[in-house]
Amino acid sequence: LSIHELEDPRDQRHLLVMKGAPERILERCSTIMIKGQELALDEQWREAFQTAYMDLGGLGERVLGFCHLYLHQNEFPRGYHFDSEE
Repeated sequence: LSIHELEDPRDQRHLLVMKGAPERILERCSTIMIKGQELALDEQWREAFQTAYMDLGGLGERVLGFCHLYLHQNEFPRGYHFDSEE
């Protein structure tokens, strides 16, 4: 997990990014990006994910999950001190 300030000075949000075991990432997500469109992560998408994950893992492929979240600038303004213990 890491949190970054965006390079665009007009965009004051922070970007949270995380990578790891796909099932761990998935359990923290409520949306999924499909062809550039953010959709609700419903049961159908969860099942499709699980099938793909098991198929690739069964072929000996290493599968990683990735996610991102833009943090609201009113709650986390520029210069906000994030506590890594929390």
